[in-house]
This record gives sequence, C-alpha cells and structure tokens, in this order.
Amino acid sequence: MAPPGDAAGADASGLDTDSDAPGTDASARTPADSRAAADAKLSVDDGDAARGGGPDAAPTILAACVTQATAVCDDANPCTTDTCHATLGCTHEANLLPCSDGNACSDGDSCQAGACATGKSKLCADGNACTADGCDPKLSCVFTAMTAPCEDGSVCSLGDGCSGGVCLPGAPTACDDGNPCTADACDPTAGCLHGATSNACSDGDACTVGDQCSGGLCAAGTALACIDGNACTTDGCLPASGCVWGNSGGPCTDGNACTLGDQCAQAACVGGPGLDCDDGKACTVDGCDGKLGCQHAASSQACDDGDPCTIGEACLANGCKGGKLVACADGNPCTADSCKADVGCQNLPLSGACSDGSVCTTNDTCLDGACVPGAPLACDDGNLCTLDGCGATAGCKATFVAAACSDGDPCSADDVCSGGTCKAGVGVACSDGNPCTTDACKAGAGCTAANNTAACSDSNVCTAADACQGGACAPGAATVCNDGNACTLDLCDAAKGCASQAVAFACDDGNVCTLGDSCSGGKCLAGKATVCQDGNACTDDACDAKVGCITAFNSVPCNDKNACTSADACKTGSCAGAAVECNDSNVCTTDVCDAAKGCVGVPAAGVCSDGNKCTHSDACQDGVCVGAAIGCDDGNPCTADACKPLLGCVAPNAPGGASCGPGACNAGKCLFGTPTHPAESCKQVLAVAGKVPSGLYWLDPDGASGANDKFQAWCDMTGDGGGWTLVLKVNGQNVTFGHASPLWDTSAVLNGGAPDFDLNEARLPGYGSVAFSEVRVGMKEGAADPKFLVLSIGATSLGYLIGQGKVVATKAGREAWKGLFGTGSLQTFCNQEGFNTLRCRIGIVGNNENDCNTPDSWLGIGCAGGFAAGNFADGNWGADNGGKATKAFGYVMVR
Repeated sequence: MAPPGDAAGADASGLDTDSDAPGTDASARTPADSRAAADAKLSVDDGDAARGGGPDAAPTILAACVTQATAVCDDANPCTTDTCHATLGCTHEANLLPCSDGNACSDGDSCQAGACATGKSKLCADGNACTADGCDPKLSCVFTAMTAPCEDGSVCSLGDGCSGGVCLPGAPTACDDGNPCTADACDPTAGCLHGATSNACSDGDACTVGDQCSGGLCAAGTALACIDGNACTTDGCLPASGCVWGNSGGPCTDGNACTLGDQCAQAACVGGPGLDCDDGKACTVDGCDGKLGCQHAASSQACDDGDPCTIGEACLANGCKGGKLVACADGNPCTADSCKADVGCQNLPLSGACSDGSVCTTNDTCLDGACVPGAPLACDDGNLCTLDGCGATAGCKATFVAAACSDGDPCSADDVCSGGTCKAGVGVACSDGNPCTTDACKAGAGCTAANNTAACSDSNVCTAADACQGGACAPGAATVCNDGNACTLDLCDAAKGCASQAVAFACDDGNVCTLGDSCSGGKCLAGKATVCQDGNACTDDACDAKVGCITAFNSVPCNDKNACTSADACKTGSCAGAAVECNDSNVCTTDVCDAAKGCVGVPAAGVCSDGNKCTHSDACQDGVCVGAAIGCDDGNPCTADACKPLLGCVAPNAPGGASCGPGACNAGKCLFGTPTHPAESCKQVLAVAGKVPSGLYWLDPDGASGANDKFQAWCDMTGDGGGWTLVLKVNGQNVTFGHASPLWDTSAVLNGGAPDFDLNEARLPGYGSVAFSEVRVGMKEGAADPKFLVLSIGATSLGYLIGQGKVVATKAGREAWKGLFGTGSLQTFCNQEGFNTLRCRIGIVGNNENDCNTPDSWLGIGCAGGFAAGNFADGNWGADNGGKATKAFGYVMVR
C-alpha cells in the first residue's frame, strides 16, 4: 500500500514502480509487465529512508533469496537463467539452451538473446506415394491418405491405386494367351509367363485325333479313319469338319433275291422293283424267298375269291368258294367303318370328342383318324411340401416331401416340411447390441428395433444423467469444475473427471504494497520491483540502492534481426553474428540468403536426376528436376510395353490370341504358321514372327479362299538368312527322281506325310504352290552335315519352273557347285548350269570338249545315270578331281 500523499504507482523518490503506460490499470498488464514490476519492488529503495526509515531493499531481497532460493526470481522464461542476488536483486541472464517456440513444425529451436528462436522447418516426408505429407503447428507431421494412382512395383497388376494410405494392386494383368498348350502365370518382375504343357488339344484339323501339346504348340495326332465299309459312299475327310461320306451312284446289291436292279441312293443300296411271283392261280400260295426267288405252293386252305368284303374262302376242286362277310370295325372311335365290294374295308376319319384312355388328359379329340390327347390334367395343389403327379388310371396324386420351406413368419428360421405341412423352425435372434433400442420380432414384420429413453452412458465422466435419445446415447449435463483458486485452470477430463492445472496469470495477493502479482505453482506470489532496462540486450542492467540504474557491456547471445547470421552474440554493446551457410540439397536451386527471409533457393539450370527410371535427360526447370519420358517400345507386337517409375521399362506378354499382323500372340511371341494362322511361305513366317526356331509350320500359299488346302512344311529359319521352305527331298541311292522321271513335270504330292528335314524322299505340297525369288540346293554325303548353295532365280513355284522343260540358266559358277561336295569333280568345258540342263534337272554339266554335245560329268539333283542325286565324273576324260560316282541326298528349298 502506498503511504498517504503518494501518487498511486510511484514511491517518494518519484520512480514509477508500476511500469504501466499512463492511463492503464493493473488489469491490462501482461504477466511479463507484472514480473518486471515485481523485480523493481525487490531491488529499488522504496523511499522509506526519507520518512525516517532506512533502505530496506537489500534486507528484503536477502531474506527472500534465503527462504525461497531463486523461485522468487523465476520469470517463467526458459531462455533466461534466473538468479537472486542479495544486493542486485533478481537477474535474468540470457542462455543458449534448447527450447520450444510452440510450433510443432520446427526442429532445433534454441534460445537466442533471451528469446526462443525458431529452428529449421521439420521435414515431413514418409516416402509413401499414397499420403499427402504436411505439418500441423500443433500436431507436427501429418500424413493424410490420398486416393490417387500409384505403383505397387509389380508388372502383374495394372491401374494400381492408393487406398487407406497403402498402394493396392489394380486389376491383374491378363496373361491368358488362349493357347491350351501353355500354362499361364504372372511373375511380378518378368510379367506374363507361358510354360509349355503336354495337355490334349485340338490342332484345328478335324482329320486328326489324339492331338497332343508339344513345345507350346498343338501337334497333330493320328489320321482319322473314315472308312465306313459302305459301297454306296465315297469316303473322305475335311480338315474343317472331319469325316465326310459322299453319295455314290451306280448299281449295287442289297442281298435280297426278291429285288432286281438295285441302285445306290442317298448312301444306301436301295432294292429295285420286287419280283412278280403271282402265277394267277388263286389256290396257290405265291411268294418269294430272299435267297431262292419266287415260290408257288399248292394250297387247300384259305383263298381269295376276289371280293374284298368276304373272308374265309377255301380252295376246293372247283375253285375258291365259300367265305363270310368281312368285319371292318377297327375299334377306333375316330373312324367310320364300312366295306365296298370294289375296295374292301374303309375306315374313314371322324371328328369330335373321344377318350385316349388316360385320366391325365382332358378334352381329347379325334384328328386324322386318331384320338389326340387334350390338355394335361392340372395336379398342382400349390403346396411346396408335396410332390404332385398324375397316374393314367388313378389321376392326381400328392406325395409328402421333407424339404426346406417357409411358413411365412419372418420370426422363425430353418422351416421344414413335415406331413405335407411347413413347420416353423428356430426363433430369430433380433438383438442389435444397442442399449438405446428395444429389440423384438413381430409376426409379419420381422426384427424391429424401437428407440427407448433408458439411462445409458456416453463413456464421458464429464457428463451426468446420460439418457437415450433417437436410438443413441445423448450426454447429460456437463460437470462444473471450480476449486475457487484464481491461480488454477479448472478442467474436466472425459476419463478422469475434474482436474486443476496451475497457470501463470496475474493475480492479487491482497497486499497493496505489491503490484503486478502473478500466479506460480498454483499460488499467487508478490509482484516485482521496477527493473532497470535500457532496451539493449547487449548491456546488463541493474539497480544500485544509492546510484540508481547502471549498465555494463556483456557478451551474451542475442538476435541481430538478420536471418542471414547465426550464433549472434553481444560485443561492445552491439549484436552481431556469423554468416549462415545456405544449402537446401537441391541441385536445381542456387542457394542465397535474404536478411528477412533467410535461406532462399533461386531456380538454376543444369543436369540432375529425378529418381524416376521412366525419364531420361533430366534437367532443372523452375527449381525442379524434370526429365523427358523414355521410349519403352521393344518392337515386339506381342508385349504390352509400359514403364514403371521404380523398375523402368517392362514388357509383360500381351494376352494370348492378340493380333500381331496376320499372326496371333502367345507367350510374348508372334505365332504365325499355325493351323489357325497359316502363312504363305516360311519367309513370311520369319518376317512376321521374328526370330523363331527351324521346324514344321503350317502354310497356305493361295490363302484361305484359294482352292488348295493348308499343309505343314519344314522351315529353315537360320541358314543363309532363314525363311527357306523345304519343297523337295531326293535320295541319290534311288532313281525315283531320275532325269527322265515324269514326277518333275507335275505338281502332285509324293510322300506328303513326311515334311520334316530328314532322309525320307518326298515331293512336298510347296513344290507346286510356293512362289520364290531364290532357290537353295543342299547335298548331304553320308553322316556329314549337308552343304548348301543359294541360286538367284524366281518363279511362281518350283514345279512350274521345271515343268516347262526349258533350260533356265544360273550364274553361280562351277566352283560354287563343286563346293556342295568336299571333293567335287567336273570336266573343264561346257559348264551348263541351272534348271533342266542336259544331265540334271537342277545342277551343272561339264565336258572334256569345248561344247556340250557329249558331257561326261555332272553334279546336281534329278540327274541321268545310275543315281538321281550326287556327283558323277568319268576319270578318263579330264575331270579336274578325278573320277567320281558320289551318291548323295539332295534337298531343295525356296525363298
């Protein structure tokens, strides 16, 4: 309390101990203002000495420092070290301790110049593409789940998407290649895999049976036997439909001596007109035996007098006599029965109602002389617990069944039939687990849940008298927490109830001699005396009991308000710091420092890496690393090319059966030359399917609409550039394909069932159908590998080229031809080479004379002499490598 006559807030010395600005009251002061006033109260002479007293500050401070230690000087600032001096009073020296600026989005906050300086921004990055990374000043890092496309790192899923903060696989990659000869699966890295199986399959040719998978393709089985043993059919097989038996005409025999002129008709032998065995005698029995022919046996039995209305005539000595009238009644209510002398019995159709003899039909009627059943008798009794039927004599009958049913009551379950009636099952449990509903089951309606107003608990101890409202537990009245202490904040915790928390608010300790009292530890402490403060953090301010405020330079940490300096410290009364080094680790920015903003990244140009394997030539743009998309097209139409940021280019196999030009995809490869996708030639297979192995492929040179059927041919896919179609195989040990053989002049197939590259002599379907611009001739001696020669010549088919009979010259040269054999031999002159030469259909001829009149040496296929393929040279007439009689196996391919 101020002495009488003193102005409020000032002591006798005239010092303002309130520290408030003029015109403000104590209620407007901040806690800091109150602490400053309290400091002044402890350290400044209150002027009592002028009124007869002495200075009392030091003894008061000393006593406080002894009894309360430094607690009396606590300014609640973690960035000052508070000390209580017996003579100076409270001092608050700035420190460099860690602190918190109250923002959860900064790290490394530290004290500078007595205040908590904000540290670096917290890096909130969880590396999850399915979360939006951010920072909340109160909560710190927050990672919010997003709904967006993502990449799960597997090529076995497409359209991956974020859900609940996790990258979930999208739709499975379609790996079914539609090929029954492969087992389809997906590898997360390699993509679709198609392993070959040995399953049964269909090669698309109905003329084979027992087809089996081999090497991922369907291999033809054995030929279908279409012989039906019927002389009236022509037996055959069509690849598209299987066995066909065409009708054949002409005479035949049905094995019955009683028919004449039997003829084939509709694939069956139909007997001709029957033998007429009637001898005109009424009293002979005329007939025909299938093996013996007509037979006539005398009879003394019944005969026919020619009157159709009499029966029972008998043969007598004077002819056929006697008899009685014919009974023409046929017992059919739907006919009118009569007999006419020139016709006999007549049973003409009637119309009208009738009975078919069954009680299970109604409204039977006559139609075309027969009683037609009417509508079925309706026997359905509408009872699910009976099986309804009808007996022809007994009529409708219902049999009890034991089956599941429904009694129509939703409050019973598992109803079952018994004795023809649906019996109720077990009762339905209707509890929904909600204390605020009354659960029941009502007939006709089922489970119901009616809202109630029962007492309940909302699990919050800060509410009382909770009660159900609208089917949910509604909180009651809020608990009021008040302990009557102005230095505590009264709160209610939902789990624990009322609690008091100490606060650092201004208060009033009831003593008028202190100002700016403040709360500490839940108690109201006296305020502080006026503090001497010149506003310069680089001076230490104190108050001397006699002199008053004094200042001295210090070297404490401070803040020069320049964001480009750090570790600021006082020197000779001024604040200065070391320059900040700026580096944001971003190669696409040039780091500079702004005095107000601090480190700033200015966009820079240059090469960088964005960490995405789907980009290349990454470069800085506007401070961000940006790359151009890489091309992932591998040129294979049977792969679904894509790019995954984590993996780079991936090429999972396209779905089986996908088109690749005229072919179809299978296991990542273009299948062409198959039963369903035949090619024109082996060269086309290689051009469409790419690198494929040598082997058997399906060809159809004139296309699906052509007259010729598809066939299998052996394709050499590696030798001399690949794409060669094997059309002819000639065994030099035989003369099948000798020079004069008519087989050269026709395109008919010989041994077409042996298309492989083997030692079976054959003229294959391609001989007369595959067009070409090159011919490849091969010779095989014994067990050695064959040697080949390529000739540049073209034609619509090899059969056409040779079948013309004209010499077609080539220009390979004698040494090239001789190279087909390890030691080929020819006479020096003539050297006529090509097709249809003097001695060989395909080859070269040599002579010892300078003409081609009498050649005694040749090398080739389809040659004259004792063997059809090889090298012959008469050693007596100038052969360059002596006499030869080498028999070889010859191959001819076209491309």
